[in-house]
Amino acid sequence: MELPKLEKFNAFETENADMWIQRYELMCEFSKWDDVQATRAFTCFIDDYVLAWYMLLDNEDRNNKQTLFRKFTERFGRKSIEKVGLWKDAADLKQKQYETVSQFISRIERLCFLAGQTLMMEQFILRGLRPEFVVPFVTATGLKQNFSVSEAIDAALLADITMQLVSKPEPVTSAIEDNPTPQIQPRSDGCSRADCKINVRIGSSVIHTLVDTGAAVSVINTNTYKSLQVDKPYPVDKSDLLGVRGVNDNFIRVLGKVTLPVEIGKLTLFHDFYILDDVNMPLILGRDFMHDQKAEISFPKQVLSLQNGMTEVSLSQGQDRDHTHNFVRVLSDVTFQPRQRNLKLFSCKNRKF
Repeated sequence: MELPKLEKFNAFETENADMWIQRYELMCEFSKWDDVQATRAFTCFIDDYVLAWYMLLDNEDRNNKQTLFRKFTERFGRKSIEKVGLWKDAADLKQKQYETVSQFISRIERLCFLAGQTLMMEQFILRGLRPEFVVPFVTATGLKQNFSVSEAIDAALLADITMQLVSKPEPVTSAIEDNPTPQIQPRSDGCSRADCKINVRIGSSVIHTLVDTGAAVSVINTNTYKSLQVDKPYPVDKSDLLGVRGVNDNFIRVLGKVTLPVEIGKLTLFHDFYILDDVNMPLILGRDFMHDQKAEISFPKQVLSLQNGMTEVSLSQGQDRDHTHNFVRVLSDVTFQPRQRNLKLFSCKNRKF
């Protein structure tokens, strides 16, 4: 059948979706189309964004004229204008000059989730990345020519981590913020930003784990890894990193990489950990884990949420084993230089400390 003239609906430019669907119904009536013809021709008058939404509908909804038009109005009508605006913001977002890949991805994810649509999220991420994180790294690592969008994003994340390790050493055992302020930070009764720990289960072992937003990658202590082999062998893969930088700017050699099933709350998550010989904590969850598992820390609530709130676990209180706090006071004003060992005099009321 020959299609009549009607402007194509554009989710970003058409001002009034309610008016447009009314004109479409009038066109169907004028063309003497039945309900089947009206629903089949619908895809010829919508843009790719609306088509992506249409493809997610059930066949029953697609083939029912009243249901299709109602759902279209609910999704693109006046009430959803604000969400479409957020979606357009995500589509136009670009990575800032001093913004890490992980931070940029978090901004786009937030806008897409607020807009209620994540179908094109990976394309938006790849399109908004700075050029140095896309073309050069893909060539250097030998990715196949027809790489997928997900592979390109993973490559950009790894390139960003590698660049940070080379140009700006990242500690793997420090949870101090990137730009700490000299003021005393308010503290609740729970953990501080430098001591956020949770209990995770791997097999039959329960491990007290540090959640470290200052660590670029997640790591596991060699002894901890060996203890896990009692229950089940976890094969070691070749590491894509030769080493990492510690809190004292010391180079720590990576012995290998292992994928472990980490049980946190109600979820079992598979994640890659770098095996280190010289690390104080048995297990550290870094920014790569935070990004991959869509994790967020709520310091007021003292909880770690995973997969956009699918499960939550309480953070430990950062106390000593006898559940008491020890406060120390320096004898004079002291400025501590980052990544340096310092020997200072201080007084302490608790002499058993």
